[in-house]
Amino acid sequence: CLQRAESAPALGASSAPPLERAASAPALLADALDVAPEFDKFVERLTVAAGSNVSRKKPPPKGAARIVEKCALKPEAPDDTSKVCDVNRDMLVCDTLGDLTYLLESLARAKDISVVRVKDRHNHPPPSKWRDVMVNIILKTDRETHHVCELQLCLAMMLSGREGLHGHTLYNRQRCADELLEKLAG
Repeated sequence: CLQRAESAPALGASSAPPLERAASAPALLADALDVAPEFDKFVERLTVAAGSNVSRKKPPPKGAARIVEKCALKPEAPDDTSKVCDVNRDMLVCDTLGDLTYLLESLARAKDISVVRVKDRHNHPPPSKWRDVMVNIILKTDRETHHVCELQLCLAMMLSGREGLHGHTLYNRQRCADELLEKLAG
């Protein structure tokens, strides 16, 4: 996802996803692998600064199958990776709403990133009722590809519902339904 930093929304605002530079899933994955070490360092610094009430999930990069699945939601351009902004991703799990607010404020002040999109699913949840704040960023050290990375900020209580009681399986099914409903609604 590529968008000029000066047109990035303020934290808490939302915007349409910016356009990704990579023209194919393999190119997108290659860009992601190039940026991954710096993204990892940034998220680690953010997590340490937040203190012991914030933990990090550190999932692997999004796989090729999910990238292709996301692209397939656009039958008019099934090879278009422009809205796949979460190949490099991480989740920060907060004990309290105050911790989540601290992270948002830290991201707003950060000099080494550009925020390009914010989705506030905490105050505006999808039909699945999953609640988080998703922030897409570009690392300022990435002057070549401008690869967009994703940070999900969520509350521990919400995550325990998704991961426990087979909640993640249900979440995956609901996520697919949410994406199809979004597509149909335009």
